[in-house]
Amino acid sequence: KIGENAFDGNEEIINVTIPDSVKTIDLYAFYNCTSLETVSIPESVTSIGEGAFANCTALNTINLPSKIKTISYGLFASCSNLTKIEIPSKVTSIDGYAFYACTSLKDVNIPEGVTSIGEAAFYYCVGLENLELSKNVTEIGDYAFARTKIEKLFFPNGIKKIGKYAFKDTPISEVFIPSGCEVIGEGAFSGCEKLK
Repeated sequence: KIGENAFDGNEEIINVTIPDSVKTIDLYAFYNCTSLETVSIPESVTSIGEGAFANCTALNTINLPSKIKTISYGLFASCSNLTKIEIPSKVTSIDGYAFYACTSLKDVNIPEGVTSIGEAAFYYCVGLENLELSKNVTEIGDYAFARTKIEKLFFPNGIKKIGKYAFKDTPISEVFIPSGCEVIGEGAFSGCEKLK
């Protein structure tokens, strides 16, 4: 196990290879490691705590092990150099602020297992252009994709709730919302000037 705040604020680390004896990376373990560029996580890891890599502003390469089920709260918040991420197929939820302000992230594919996307999960990902939503997503949290560059989106048939301001200030021009959707939150598409 790598403990809570283990390397918090360490500005010397550039590359990390976690040994396969590790099963858990605790919350904020590598928080604010601003020189950290690459992280290799072994398949033995089944849990990564909230904010574990938040504010690692130089981070550009990381692999997530296949056994994790949750992208925890604020996990990659403000990782402004992260250009891509592969979300493992066993993940069922992407928690709030998970990718907040990942300003270099361009494409995101939400795998089939994901049913919920938390509040502000991709908020202020100002480079995010392409989003593939899992067909099993039922809930999108408040501000989840606000201030992104998403232009086109098809919601899955099972979507029940689109949170407040979820797509605020995006260049989205085309939206298909299935008839089974029960809640479209206040201002969900406000500031979407290209929406017809």
